Amino acid sequence: MDVTKILRLELNLDAKDHVFLQTLLQVENSAETPMLPSPRSTNHPKCLCRALADDLVKIKNLHDAILAAPPDMGPQLLAVFDKTLRRTCHQDSPLLALSIAQARVMNGEGCFKVAKEHGITDGLILCGLQLSAAMGPAVKAIASGQACHVIAQELEIRHDGPLLALEMLAIKGPAGDCLRRGESCLTVAKAYGIFQPEALLALQLLAVEGAAGESVKRGTPCQEVASAFGIDKNNAQLALQLLAVDGPAGECVKQGQSCRGVADKYGIIFQKALLALQMVAVNGPAGEDISKGKSCHEVIETYGIDLREARLAVQMLAVSGPAGAGVNEGQSCRKISESYGIDLPEAQLELQMLAVEGTAGRRARQGESCRIIADEFALSDVQAIIALEMISVQDVAAARVINGESCRAGRRRAGYYGD
Repeated sequence: MDVTKILRLELNLDAKDHVFLQTLLQVENSAETPMLPSPRSTNHPKCLCRALADDLVKIKNLHDAILAAPPDMGPQLLAVFDKTLRRTCHQDSPLLALSIAQARVMNGEGCFKVAKEHGITDGLILCGLQLSAAMGPAVKAIASGQACHVIAQELEIRHDGPLLALEMLAIKGPAGDCLRRGESCLTVAKAYGIFQPEALLALQLLAVEGAAGESVKRGTPCQEVASAFGIDKNNAQLALQLLAVDGPAGECVKQGQSCRGVADKYGIIFQKALLALQMVAVNGPAGEDISKGKSCHEVIETYGIDLREARLAVQMLAVSGPAGAGVNEGQSCRKISESYGIDLPEAQLELQMLAVEGTAGRRARQGESCRIIADEFALSDVQAIIALEMISVQDVAAARVINGESCRAGRRRAGYYGD
């Protein structure tokens, strides 16, 4: 082990009392291998962080003293120094052992080998050592073009988190460069040992942002592009299809083509992308036809709008347009719904609420029976009927009760439901 490199990585401290350290370093002339003395005990306990700081300073200064020793003693002393560091046990000196273990890992030693020598068994600490390896020596290996699984094997990186960090480094580096040159995600993933699901998705999304996405924008069907670039993750395929909606597929729909036919042409199959495509029609030519008075059923069929949310959007446009105007003129909600093809409950309720807020509500304020009004306007939704009765309660029925009528009589004369 290169002790000098380890200490430079972990211990960047100045030497203190070299004279004291020279006396601390006792070497018996008769010993074949020089041995370092145990640290002097103290009667004053210190906090762990302060004790660790003192230990690190002592190690740094001791190393400096060894380097200042006579040349014939240096190699033996460094060997003993190395063995002393490696014998530091996590159970006896947890912070010191962890610092030394991390320095060794950052120097390129295997994580599990280092953990075993220092008696580190805690899973979280072991995962942290692997993350240090992934963000330390692995970075240079990645930059040189080595595959992630080879690096992970050499550095003993096995936990999913550090493995993902390692693979993401490759994607940000040489693997990503390959994608930008137009290579397939499957080929790149195999070459660089990228296997984690999150990393594979990131790799494919990078392709979508680059060459694969450009191909879709030029009009190539999404499924053809996905096959050519090895894009098989659902989120990445959806991203491709949304690019098509924002590009050539959406333009076709704006020109009046059926969403169903356009989706088949460009390989748009995910519901979110299909909805986005159909909303392009709703906000474009389909909406224009609705404003001209065409039936929702006719418009929905013409533009291939079959998703419920998009169909509802079409019907709500009719409610806020010509269908709503008919209700405001006093026409029956049922007749208007049938005429304009409004069959979804939410749109029918909105149409009935327009009647309540308009002509039907005005008649209730004038004292007409809520039952008669509801029948004439074909109010079938409970919410609309309650809203109509609340208008009457606030104005007509309340006035009758104040004038001395009983509540039951007031309800009957106002034509309330539920007598």
